[in-house]
Amino acid sequence: MNIAYIGFDNECTTKICNYLTGSHSITLFTNRTPTYELDCDVVIDKSFWAPQVFSEKNIDVVIYNDINNNYTLLNNWLSLAEGKAKHFIIVCQDKMIQETESTVKIEQLLKKAYSQNGKIKISILNVSELYGTHTAPGILENIILNLNKDNAITIPSGFCEICDALHIDDFCVFLEKFLEKIDSFEPLSFNVQSGYSFRAKELVHQLAKRYPQAINLFDEDDLLNNSVNSSIHLDGWSPKHSFIEEINSIIDIIEEKSRLGLLKKRKAELSLAAKLIAFVFSFLAVELYTSFTSVASDLQYVDLRLGFIAICAVVFGKRYSIFASICCGIASIIQCLSMGYSWHVIFYNVNNWIPLAIYIVFAMLIGAYADKIRNTKKK
Repeated sequence: MNIAYIGFDNECTTKICNYLTGSHSITLFTNRTPTYELDCDVVIDKSFWAPQVFSEKNIDVVIYNDINNNYTLLNNWLSLAEGKAKHFIIVCQDKMIQETESTVKIEQLLKKAYSQNGKIKISILNVSELYGTHTAPGILENIILNLNKDNAITIPSGFCEICDALHIDDFCVFLEKFLEKIDSFEPLSFNVQSGYSFRAKELVHQLAKRYPQAINLFDEDDLLNNSVNSSIHLDGWSPKHSFIEEINSIIDIIEEKSRLGLLKKRKAELSLAAKLIAFVFSFLAVELYTSFTSVASDLQYVDLRLGFIAICAVVFGKRYSIFASICCGIASIIQCLSMGYSWHVIFYNVNNWIPLAIYIVFAMLIGAYADKIRNTKKK
């Protein structure tokens, strides 16, 4: 089958597309250049919207992986696929925490609206929160980050008493089996779960074992009473991964991600400090040189400040060049004051403002051009 997959660039999208490529023709519609290597066609658009490309493809099935509860985008894709594709699959991830707005209810309303005319069959897959080799549930990431910050195990209010999480590899196998039998299914909502559900207190117990020094502030009264609905049964599909049994490796993923994030932050801070130091010393050198050549030198007619602004634009970017132009303008005014000019002469004579205007305009033009070149190289 020809399949259009709409989803974020992440491990989940990559694994699903690469897995299905073995037996189907996949076209991925995503928001940015893929981080991981993909074996399928890729259409990149920041808004996930490429109707012309979609119309050129002979698409049989659309798989829409819920994008930030963007129901307008979902509605647009449904309208586009109607009359062209046979099936439209909406993948909704059930979180471990109760959300204020029910994703499923809104999408069921859309399903009802588009299923009445019979032009397209819509299936909603209510999938347990996905995790993988490089991906951990977002709510667990927040719990670990808060734990490392406060040295306390806390579960957010509204956390479900009974939880479930599904490994991406298991979901890939499910999706392939589901596609094989999709024509035999009536348009419905299906629950897709691992079969290895666990209680929140089991998760807390595992965290307490992993972090024995942390204070356990877990309170069962904060949990949301819920039940796990029965999962769809497909011949040949049986999940192999248990979230609670793999919890330590999942925490390792989070800890490594946190460590890399901290290193990146420190690197950015050092880079900023180095830029500021280079900026200050360069500016002082320019002003020192200008003060020496302003009295009796053939170089007094060479405006080194413009050169400094241009260098800032090329090396640091537009924001630094504009800041450099302001600094140079202020330095020019201070220089005039030091030469005995009266302040009201400087401020009320329009001609004295011309250098500052030139500095700022020059900074904006050169800075914008330099940023454009820099962004082009990144792409």
